[in-house]
Amino acid sequence: MSIPAAPGGVLAGTLTTPQPKGRVPAAILITGLSKHERNNGDPPWMPFRDIADALTRAGIAVLRVDDRGVGKSTGDQSKWTSFDKANDVRAEVAWLRSHPGIDPKRVALVGYSEGGLIAPMVAADNPSIAAVITLAGPGVDGLEVARYQVEQPILRDTSVAECDRQKEIAKQLADALKDLSPHESSYLSIDPVQYDRRVHCPALIIQGGTDTTIPPRSAERIATAMRAGGNADVTVGIFPGVSHSLLPDPNGLPGGWATLPAFLTAPPLLDEVTRWSVAKLLANRGG
Repeated sequence: MSIPAAPGGVLAGTLTTPQPKGRVPAAILITGLSKHERNNGDPPWMPFRDIADALTRAGIAVLRVDDRGVGKSTGDQSKWTSFDKANDVRAEVAWLRSHPGIDPKRVALVGYSEGGLIAPMVAADNPSIAAVITLAGPGVDGLEVARYQVEQPILRDTSVAECDRQKEIAKQLADALKDLSPHESSYLSIDPVQYDRRVHCPALIIQGGTDTTIPPRSAERIATAMRAGGNADVTVGIFPGVSHSLLPDPNGLPGGWATLPAFLTAPPLLDEVTRWSVAKLLANRGG
């Protein structure tokens, strides 16, 4: 699929549709912070392929798109920000609603990692979004996320003396915050709560128990903000032994990937996303 996006660019993606004909509900998958094509990863790790397959088999169409300037999408990635990314998702929503096979009243957003921030950003200003799912999304500001990512390997490294750990964390964090791209800088400046509290559609908040990229309290913080804003349909799911990559992983650190037995998105997590999505998008069929 080719989707027009401002300013004069094209977003390239894949739309998978279920076998039954007629207007069906749909979900838009939103990538993480790094440059990603539509599967949000390279073989054998392709979480968006796994999610698209599971949802489409359950009767929900799925749109997944290459980031601007990545894959077959056009545009300048060097100037892209989180706010531009949200605008691209808005363009995807508008395009999907105009598709003859999609029910415009049943379009959901599924955001992974930074996408778990972008989905609430879009839904906060668009009350017609039918549902939101965040997968390992941030519930704290970007600076806290950055510190958490830096400190997790250091706190587990027995070669670093306990008395030296805070100094090493400060040093590595300072290095990590140098020479940031506009995208990274914009992400660090955003407190997700300001958007979460304005999400009023059904929401599913999922996080892995061994996530070493997003602080564990993020899931409950997102849910608390949504509930404080008046959202009475918020579900939180914590999956023990699942890493930030949505894989079964007892350790969660990127350095442990070589020891993982498989790279398929954790089946219990896929099952919950599918079950919940079917309940919210297929239970009450639109026009």
